[in-house]
Amino acid sequence: MKRLIPVFTLAFLSPFIAEIVLGATPLTRIASFPPLILLYGGGAVLIRELAGCTARPWRTILCLGAAYGLLEEGLVMQTLFSPDLFGAAACGLRLAGVNWVWTEALLGYHAIWSIAIPIALTELCFPERRHKPWLGRIGITVALVCYALGAMSIAIVFRTVVAPNFRAPAILLIAVAVTATALTVWALTRKTALAEPEKGNLPAAISSPWVAGAIALVAAGLWMWLFTLPQILRIGFRPLLPMILAAYLAWGVYRLVHSWSGGWTDLHLLAVIGGAVLASAAYGIDVVKQASPLDRAGQAVCSIVLLSGLAAMMLRRKMQANRLPAPSVL
Repeated sequence: MKRLIPVFTLAFLSPFIAEIVLGATPLTRIASFPPLILLYGGGAVLIRELAGCTARPWRTILCLGAAYGLLEEGLVMQTLFSPDLFGAAACGLRLAGVNWVWTEALLGYHAIWSIAIPIALTELCFPERRHKPWLGRIGITVALVCYALGAMSIAIVFRTVVAPNFRAPAILLIAVAVTATALTVWALTRKTALAEPEKGNLPAAISSPWVAGAIALVAAGLWMWLFTLPQILRIGFRPLLPMILAAYLAWGVYRLVHSWSGGWTDLHLLAVIGGAVLASAAYGIDVVKQASPLDRAGQAVCSIVLLSGLAAMMLRRKMQANRLPAPSVL
C-alpha cells in the first residue's frame, strides 16, 4: 500500500488544484469531490503512467492533458457546446454550436492545472519515485475504471440535474471523440517529433527561480484573462485576436521554459508551479466573490495551504542545495 501513496496523492491533488483552489467546486458542493477524484485523479494517473513510456514525457503530458480536457468538457459536461452553462458562450465567438474562447481557455487550463502541475508536484513530493512507473497493468486498468466511473457519474449529474434540457448534437460529440483520440495517438506514437533536442544546443537555465516564477505568474494570469475578456472583445470575430495572442503566449512560454532546461532545478520548477497556482488562486477569488462566506473562506484557506506547502518545499530544496539541515517541521 505504501508504494501507492504517490498515486493517491496525485489523484487528490489534480481536482484539488483544478477545482477547489479555482473555486469551481466550493465547500458547499464538496459532496461532488469524490467523483471528481475519480475523474481528475484517474485521468492524471493514467496520463502520467502512459507518458512515462514515451520519448518526451512532458510534451506528451501536455498533449494528453488537452485530450483529457476535450473529453471532460466536450463529452462529459458538454460545456464546450452549451449556450448558457457556466457562461461559456458569453466568453465570445460562439460559432457552429461551439464556444471557441471557452474551448481554448479550458484546454490550456486542463493541460496545465489539471494534469501537468499535479503530476510535477507529486513527483517533487516523492523524488525517489520520480522516474519510475507507479503502476503495473492491473493498476493502470483500475485507474482507467476509476476514470470511466467518474466520467459516467458526472455525466449523469449534468444530464439530469445541472443541464437537463441540453444535449449537444451528435456530430459535435463525434468530432470531440475523434479529435481527442487522434491527439492521444499522436502524442503516444510520435516519439521522434516529441524527442528532446540535444542539451548542448540549449541555453543555460535562467539564474533566478524568482524570475521564472514571475514569468509563470504573468503568463498564467494572461491566460486566465481569456475567461473574462472585456465586452468589447467578445463581439463578433473580435475574440480571435486574444485567442491568437494566447496561443502565441502558450507556445512562447513553452519554448522559453524548454530553453532553460539545460540547467533546470527543482527550485525553478517549484517557482513556475507557484506562479501558475498563484494566478489560478487569484482568479478563484473572482469566481467565488458572489458565493457564500463559507465558500469564499474555503477557497482562500485551500489556496493559502497549497501556496504555503509550495513555499515550504522551496525552502527545503534551498536548504538541501546549500547543504543545511532542514527543520524537522517541514
